[in-house]
Amino acid sequence: MQELNFHIVIPAHNEAQFLGETLSSLVSQTHKPKQLVIVNDNSTDQTLSIAETFSKDYSFITVVSRKSSAEHLPGSKVISAFNVGLKLVPNDADIICKFDADLIFPSTYLETLNNLFISDTRIGMASGNLYVKEVDSWVYEAIADKNHIRGPIKAYRKNCFKDIGGLKTSIGWDTVDVLLAKYHNWKTITDTSLKVKHLKPTGATYSNKGYEKQGEAMYKMDYGFVITCIASLKIAIKRSKLSVFVEYLKGYFNAKNKSSFDKVISLNLKATFNVLQASVKKMKLNNKGSIIAFSSIRGSVVEPGQSVYAASKAGTEKLVNTLAAEMAQYNIRVNTISPGPVMTPLTDQLRNDKLWNEAYTTKPALQRWAQPNELAGGIIYLLSDASSYVTATNLTIDGGWINVDGRFNPNI
Repeated sequence: MQELNFHIVIPAHNEAQFLGETLSSLVSQTHKPKQLVIVNDNSTDQTLSIAETFSKDYSFITVVSRKSSAEHLPGSKVISAFNVGLKLVPNDADIICKFDADLIFPSTYLETLNNLFISDTRIGMASGNLYVKEVDSWVYEAIADKNHIRGPIKAYRKNCFKDIGGLKTSIGWDTVDVLLAKYHNWKTITDTSLKVKHLKPTGATYSNKGYEKQGEAMYKMDYGFVITCIASLKIAIKRSKLSVFVEYLKGYFNAKNKSSFDKVISLNLKATFNVLQASVKKMKLNNKGSIIAFSSIRGSVVEPGQSVYAASKAGTEKLVNTLAAEMAQYNIRVNTISPGPVMTPLTDQLRNDKLWNEAYTTKPALQRWAQPNELAGGIIYLLSDASSYVTATNLTIDGGWINVDGRFNPNI
């Protein structure tokens, strides 16, 4: 049977209690690893001493140290440490493993993985299952399906690892890697006969910040509010800490609010910035051009509940004004158009609501919504030579919304 080169990286922060057992189980494998790198991640206990003792006895073990925060933040801390060790892994590695420092592997673990990877060249990731001790027996750590490759016991075929772009330094990395592997048509396999003892159950060292990060991950991975509540409540009960439940939900709603903010800013401001940048490159070569960006009357006048939208549109206008100043030397004009209420599919919800429709119909001086084609005249004007002396200007097409106070009509 062909023997693949296994290169293992173990990030370790204050793991003196368990590291010795982990390393003992790995040096006793029937299929020896080609390389084992232990990354001492700012430990204050005997982790470094234990690692160095093993490195003296086994030539394939290397120890490196790095400085980092003492706080355990799920995702970012462990992967940042892993990446330090990854730099020592040579290009001829067949299999790259990211293992935790609190595990006991069965002696045939690497041999079994070796045979799995050889049996099918499309297997990109493989592992066994994690078991935790409850009273006097070892039971499956049921925080994930048995078919899911857990973060503490990742093993990647090198080409798969390259295709997924390595590991992401954020919470949820151990789900993202599986999704990316499948996207690139790699198979992910778990061998349920391989029972790995997990000496320190997942989340045992999380701070409140760590649980908050877990809540953020639940939102970002679309678990939904109900599932997040159930999952966090189970963990809170298991830890006998109500604060776990609170921090999970805090993280969930923080991520939800941030996501809404980021979506609006990304669409209305960041995307506009990117398009403007791309547009001026070619126009500068021609030494001529006219660019129109769309703002909104909300960049000038606001209403409750639209703070982020209003900020994005006001930002668009200032972005355009600055670009107009920068591009004037190239004879490139840059302007904005700010529409009022326009009848489009996006505004159907407002027009179908009696109160909203009445408010938006009666506010403009023209007492109606605009049709989309009524913006065309302004667009043609700003793009044509008829506006050759117009730049850094905001053309408002709002039916008299901004400049006419229509709250009182004396029937003149």
